[in-house]
Amino acid sequence: MHIIELPDRPWLDHVHEAFEGNPQAILEAVGKRTGFQWEMKKIYENAWIGHRELWLLRRTGEKTPTQAKTDSDGIAAFFPSVLPSTDPEFEEWMKENASVIDATPRPLGERRQSRQETLGNKINAEDKLVIDNAPEFLQDVLLGEWMNDYGEEIDLWKGTTEEPKAWAIYATRGRHPITWQADTDGTGGNWRLTNHGGVFLLEAASKAALVWTRHGSDPFTTCWQRRSE
Repeated sequence: MHIIELPDRPWLDHVHEAFEGNPQAILEAVGKRTGFQWEMKKIYENAWIGHRELWLLRRTGEKTPTQAKTDSDGIAAFFPSVLPSTDPEFEEWMKENASVIDATPRPLGERRQSRQETLGNKINAEDKLVIDNAPEFLQDVLLGEWMNDYGEEIDLWKGTTEEPKAWAIYATRGRHPITWQADTDGTGGNWRLTNHGGVFLLEAASKAALVWTRHGSDPFTTCWQRRSE
């Protein structure tokens, strides 16, 4: 059983061209190459970085002797097997850490709260800057070359219009807008980054680090470190 979401254009653009942008046709072609029979059902769709469809694929049986040999084994050679691993070092590590791996984890909310508190403390109090929408803040604090917690490189470039005021350009995930949202009472506001993970607010900033937080029912905090001055 597989749950698959294909990226929209411009990713896999040559595949979308070949199948006239039809996700079902793409998945049917993939299923045919495996030599198996498949049940397919679209279970969700929305507009999120383009048009997205979520499909459930269930294999209905084994290959029959009369089915032609396919190149599925050749395709699989391009994708390393992560689990189960046959690496002796990994197996030894699993044995040594089995008790920790199998332990009941802390509730997700507690772990996220701990992460937010940890990242929030990455900027020393004396280095924290007042967050505003002044041109100097945009130029001197936000713009530049950054790296997030996952080691992904992100460039912040100034926008060419009033909004968005800047773009976050990810090395592998395209560009995403950074806007300024004023408070309803007009006393202040905050910077908002809208990307593949949702809407993030700038919680703290220095010239060397930015802390972004996604609020709501699924909170998440990430810290960016400046790559160069």
